[in-house]
Amino acid sequence: MDFDFYNFFLVFVRTGAFLLALPFFSAVNVPVMMRIALAAFASLLIAPQLPPFPVERMDLISLSACWCGKPASACCSALSGG
Repeated sequence: MDFDFYNFFLVFVRTGAFLLALPFFSAVNVPVMMRIALAAFASLLIAPQLPPFPVERMDLISLSACWCGKPASACCSALSGG
């Protein structure tokens, strides 16, 4: 099984944001390193279950649109192959 960095990174960022927003994990008594470790561990468990991220079908502009999150139509049209 190949390691897909894009899947891991996107799941890691999303899981980290989720842990940041949860009231228990955003408290001062939960260290930042523990939150990062939990997000990384969850990403290592979840990312292999996802289909590969279609980077080869995307040009640089639509890929940057997906990373920045600004125009969702550019990202969606590149992912759908259109």
